[in-house]
Amino acid sequence: MNVQFAVKDEQVYVIEVNPRASRTAPFVSKAIGVALPKLAAKIMAGKTLAELGFTEEIIPSISR
Repeated sequence: MNVQFAVKDEQVYVIEVNPRASRTAPFVSKAIGVALPKLAAKIMAGKTLAELGFTEEIIPSISR
């Protein structure tokens, strides 16, 4: 996440929060065989990981 803060009178405010998945999500998605951005969009729309069948860690195999 890219977070921008502002401080006024010793009070910290969050101005903006942006996900930085543009680099990581495609790489991890390809490695585990799951389209993570699509999965994330469904979660933001109200689905749960259990409803989407994504409840266990996927560890990619090493191919040589």
